[in-house]
Amino acid sequence: MDERHQQIRENAGLDESKLNQDFIEFVKKYTTPVVVLVLVVVAGFWGWNKYTASRERAIATAFGELESAQKAGKPENLLAVAEQHAGYPGIAEMARLYAADAYLDCFRSGVKPMSPLDDQGRPTFPEDVLDEKGLEDYLSQAHRIYDAVVNRTSSHKDQVQFTVGGLFGLAAVAESRSKSDEAKALYERIKSVAGTTMPEFAEVAEKRLQTMGLLADLPKVYKSEQIPVAKPAEMPAGGLVPLPGPPPGFDVPANDGAPIPAEPAGPPVAVPPTTPPATPPASPAQPEPTPEDKPAETPAPATPPAPASPPPGK
Repeated sequence: MDERHQQIRENAGLDESKLNQDFIEFVKKYTTPVVVLVLVVVAGFWGWNKYTASRERAIATAFGELESAQKAGKPENLLAVAEQHAGYPGIAEMARLYAADAYLDCFRSGVKPMSPLDDQGRPTFPEDVLDEKGLEDYLSQAHRIYDAVVNRTSSHKDQVQFTVGGLFGLAAVAESRSKSDEAKALYERIKSVAGTTMPEFAEVAEKRLQTMGLLADLPKVYKSEQIPVAKPAEMPAGGLVPLPGPPPGFDVPANDGAPIPAEPAGPPVAVPPTTPPATPPASPAQPEPTPEDKPAETPAPATPPAPASPPPGK
């Protein structure tokens, strides 16, 4: 019995030793790949977080530069931001649209970007005023940028907002050049591109189509320096301005050289005092009645009348 128990314990020890040896072999065989895989996953997660944080910082920096350039109002600065951050299409295209808007605003105002103005809204320096060539150059720059934005973004559905913005700019340029048919075609294209994705812009385009006819016949607005100044009338040598003659068809009565009689002078007109008198005037005294005005009195008889005599026969 004791030998049997001894053999059982020895066999159990051998089995346990074999299991430990198998586990050691398994660990030796698979530990390195597992550890490497875990390290790769951890490194990838860390790297992705770092890349995301770096990209977010870069986007924030790009937006800050875009905002600063927009406040400065110079299209050259906005185009520089677009080139510097070309890797972020949203920021780059937005900067280009802002630059085109700045060129178009200069064309409308007739002055260079960010020109100082006086109290009446006129340029402080005459050299900041754009001449005809300068106006056309700024309008052409705006058209070129708008057209480039539309061509770059029209094939990307996730950039439809930039396509619509460029089309609105092209329509504004066409209207500035009095090309109403071209502007109408662009507004129709905006309605098609915006569709149900951006219905508010399609509605704006439709309203613009309805009001274009009302603004087509507006009179041209001239600058103050384009309005001719009337020459002052020349005074004669004697210093007197000759009076014009009577109009045609007006008959002047002949006078034959006789003097024109003067109007008779009327009685002087009493001018009422401007201020009331200190004391009211006394009422005029009533005149005494004259004898002619009094009623005639019946005179009293000198002697009383005699009684009448009785009739005869009594």
